[in-house]
Amino acid sequence: MALVYFVSAWLVVEISSVVFEPLQIPEWALTLVILLALLGFPVILILAWVFDITDKGIQRTQPLEEEREGVSTAGSAPDAPPSRQSIAVLPFANIGEEKENEYFCDGLAEDVLIRLSRVKGIRVAARSSAFAFKGKHDDIRVIGEQLSVATVLEGTVRKAGDKVRITARLVNAADGYELWSGTYDRQLDDIFKVQDEISLAVVDAFQCSLVPDAEGEIPTRQTTENIEAYKLYLMGRHQFHKRNEASLQSAVNYFRQAIALDEEFALAYTGLSDAYLLLANHGAGYGNLPLQESVSLATPLVARALELDPELGEAHASRGHLLRLQGDHAAAEAELRRAMELNPDYPMAHVWLGLALGNKGRLKEARAEFQRAYELDPLSPIVNTNLGFDNLRFGHFEDARRQFMWVIDLDPAFPVAYSGMAQLERTLGNLRSALEWRQKAVNVSPNRSYYHCLLGGLRLEMGDIDGAEKAIEHAAVLAPDNPAVIEHKIALLIARAQHEALLRYTLDLLAEKPDDKLSLANVAQAHLLCGDLDQAASYYGQVSSLLIGWLNNSLVWNWSYPHALNYANTQAQLGRAGESEDLLAKCVSLVEALQEEGIANPEIQYVRAAIHALHDKNAEALAALREARSQGWRRAWWASRDPSLAGIAKDGAFTALLDSVSA
Repeated sequence: MALVYFVSAWLVVEISSVVFEPLQIPEWALTLVILLALLGFPVILILAWVFDITDKGIQRTQPLEEEREGVSTAGSAPDAPPSRQSIAVLPFANIGEEKENEYFCDGLAEDVLIRLSRVKGIRVAARSSAFAFKGKHDDIRVIGEQLSVATVLEGTVRKAGDKVRITARLVNAADGYELWSGTYDRQLDDIFKVQDEISLAVVDAFQCSLVPDAEGEIPTRQTTENIEAYKLYLMGRHQFHKRNEASLQSAVNYFRQAIALDEEFALAYTGLSDAYLLLANHGAGYGNLPLQESVSLATPLVARALELDPELGEAHASRGHLLRLQGDHAAAEAELRRAMELNPDYPMAHVWLGLALGNKGRLKEARAEFQRAYELDPLSPIVNTNLGFDNLRFGHFEDARRQFMWVIDLDPAFPVAYSGMAQLERTLGNLRSALEWRQKAVNVSPNRSYYHCLLGGLRLEMGDIDGAEKAIEHAAVLAPDNPAVIEHKIALLIARAQHEALLRYTLDLLAEKPDDKLSLANVAQAHLLCGDLDQAASYYGQVSSLLIGWLNNSLVWNWSYPHALNYANTQAQLGRAGESEDLLAKCVSLVEALQEEGIANPEIQYVRAAIHALHDKNAEALAALREARSQGWRRAWWASRDPSLAGIAKDGAFTALLDSVSA
């Protein structure tokens, strides 16, 4: 910009010196032109420093952000120079007349990507990051920098009838020069051979040394010789990666059809199981399928995939995710680590391992896995969103904000980032702003029951019980068995002090699912609120081994009722001081361990307040509550009914504190 300005200013002065005299313009005017040119030079340099000219117009230059605890700043690729043996496989461009074959182009690139990822010594950028450049025509050097890869494979597909022409070229990302290219004219029944040829040619261009027992061939995965089954699988994956309820349902149909044509197609079983798990109505799902049903559908599919191909890393990762959803976090960790042995560059294995470690309270280890997933897949919306939630969990609020906002800019149709922004603003105590973000999540994903529940929960915190009921009832219409719906219906009854109705509601739920552990705890809590301590103790006793794990999940992931404190309170009132103190000691140990891990959640201070109150340390309890409020705690509707705080409920300071929260 300095050079452009200098040349432009010189031209203006030269032209002025020539034309001013014939036009009889005073001599001082030329002096003024020169002076203005000199004064404008620092101004234009400052503007050039502050603003950038981009393809979206003139925008303010984004400041460089320092890394915090080894986590790259939002939206930036890892700083380490790319390995020479690293590659991104871009989606092949569909240049034929059959526009409906877009899935075929994506699937071809994805299959080559998967095959290359199984070659030892080659680091392959994850699909979601590589495919983020689909149709954008970005400079290869920009792509290489953002994905931290040394080479980029791109190609085109021209398909007509049963014939296809595929071109591919390998490009050096540093300078944009072509390293290798190939053209293949084939019948569709030769497509598997084409994939092998492309993959082998790329490896040869790398001049890599394959594992000795591979004998110069790319390790193959369990696939199919049925071209129709393969096409259906590609269509399923094409829909699966969109990650919304409608596309996941579509993926289920395609995977089912692929399996019907080839019952030994291992990848199709893995795809179908993953789709069912993502359709579940839990917080990490995208649909309204009851979790128990989702798990039941996925379990035999994962088993079949592993039976067909025991070395399929994605199948082990799917089983690890399945085990985590079933609550077996130790087994989930073992399966996910096995998946990473087989395929170290599979991002979702790291994401799911991070979730499993978080369930066990090992947050620093979980953080490392989320960061590793980000390094492998820096443009994935879900990977970036998980990293945003992790920053939020550790109190890095501005980092979390940048991460969520970057995802929203990357994919405005991805609802999880809006939910993350709502959680951030809620944590900061900005409930009105949080409400706006909650509503945006609902607008983007209107059929997802979970988001309507979160909207209702936030309205409840704001004291809008009628508004909360409206949102929760709408969620119930979408998915009546959703655990979030049940939890929030319980919240409405508690907020209205309708304890007898609460007991009837929870008993009805237990009658429908007698073996459901959480239903047992909800009945126990209802009995406690109704004053029936013996019944409360009886029901809580049936789930006592789960209470600390539930409290961990409440503090690490999403708030739920503090059943561990409820049971300790029940035991104390029944004169069982020893049992009560043992459980409270475990609660204290958990809180201290989570704080040692670095978690920054105001609910931790609330739990401390409840423990102090149960020990009749009212001053300490109030101090902890004030600290919780200063950190963003706003759940006054529960505190006013919480049995653990009964000892300070009549204290004027407690009432004033709740009034300030409501205000």
